Amino acid sequence: MANEKVEKVRKIGGWVNLTPHDIVVYTGGRKVVIPPSGQVARVATHSRLVGVAQVEGKAVEVYTASYENVQGLPLVCLNCTLRSQCEAEGRQPEKREDGGSCSLQEPYEGYLVSSLVLTALRERGVVRYDIFAPDTSPAGAVRDKDNKIIGVRNFLTL
Repeated sequence: MANEKVEKVRKIGGWVNLTPHDIVVYTGGRKVVIPPSGQVARVATHSRLVGVAQVEGKAVEVYTASYENVQGLPLVCLNCTLRSQCEAEGRQPEKREDGGSCSLQEPYEGYLVSSLVLTALRERGVVRYDIFAPDTSPAGAVRDKDNKIIGVRNFLTL
């Protein structure tokens, strides 16, 4: 990351964990635990049988899955202190060049979701600057001596 240009600096005022599990982040030599908020973002899937594979002489059905609607994801300005002002003026959330979601609110909250939810949103063409998922890739995951993921170094975004 040190050699790559950072395109957007996001000013996050707080984190809302929309998964049912603690999200553990290792940053700056510290371990930070972001507990679940109690609200969970989920994605519905639709599976379709596409074939049958053989495993040790036994048939195993093979499916393809498509992602449907994401549920439990707050609106962009749900937690904005200026929301009532915008609603009174009939304003809609804006997309800005610097990655902020609105010219009236900054810093804004970052919503942490599962990688499955993030993938479904990306496939649906959603553009939001406040959605993140833990990076469990080999470069992002922190593992214990048994190779179990115990936290992450990075987040992924849309």
